[in-house]
Amino acid sequence: MGNPENVAITPQITLDKHIIKAALDNFLKKSVLIGRIPISLNYYDLEDGEHIYYFDGRCAALVEGLVETHSIAVIGFGFDEDVPFFEFIDCNGNGFSKEGFGRVSPTSVIELFGFDICLD
Repeated sequence: MGNPENVAITPQITLDKHIIKAALDNFLKKSVLIGRIPISLNYYDLEDGEHIYYFDGRCAALVEGLVETHSIAVIGFGFDEDVPFFEFIDCNGNGFSKEGFGRVSPTSVIELFGFDICLD
């Protein structure tokens, strides 16, 4: 009957990765998603397009004492095993990573901006 010891009960919340991916894929069919990420020196090591970028504050790229940031165009969402990532196009073009494409951990994204696409 209830909770006789008045112990705090934390509900278990699980997110189905297939539902998350489907929701983001559906959003990206009709919208543009721009992200802003902080840059650490390991960002420039994403040569093969297969590794997932994680911001590392120990080797942050600094400009006038502030962490450098960068904008990306998010084009997809996926999982490598159970590790989530955003797929993105880098604004530096084909010279970055694998023909301009990369992967970033959602935990390394500072901001996301969504824009609807209106075609007349």
